[in-house]
Amino acid sequence: MSFLGNTKNNEVQILEFALDDNRYGIVVSIVSELLQYRAVQPMPRAPVYVEGIISPRNELMPVVDLAAYLKHGKSKQQELDIFIIAEILGKRTAFHVHKVIGMHLIPQDAIKKPDSSVFGDDYGIISGISIIEDKVVSILDFNKIISSIDSYSFEK
Repeated sequence: MSFLGNTKNNEVQILEFALDDNRYGIVVSIVSELLQYRAVQPMPRAPVYVEGIISPRNELMPVVDLAAYLKHGKSKQQELDIFIIAEILGKRTAFHVHKVIGMHLIPQDAIKKPDSSVFGDDYGIISGISIIEDKVVSILDFNKIISSIDSYSFEK
């Protein structure tokens, strides 16, 4: 699948994470680091899923609350949450998730194309689906997520 980029031996490395009891994946090649949850500076007039900004090592970056974006519930123990820092479309963005499960090397042929009748509105942002350790993991297209975050800009 083209969303996964070039892979060695037709395998893809995925970082699996959770929002509530739902499992998701991000292609590791765009992940630069993981950070423990910390206070976020809210931004006025930001969409509900844009939590605000953080400044690790004096670098300002937006925080996207993936639970809010995907319409999941709030974290029950926010102090245990994680930021996945990813470089997408030339910008570093922090994605707030509830839990990081681990990394997996998955054969490309084990990743199936999602069916729009099953995934409804999320169909466009789910690039693939795989079974990892008996759990269904939806692999998200973070380029589409960033592109869909409408007109709010952190550069204004």
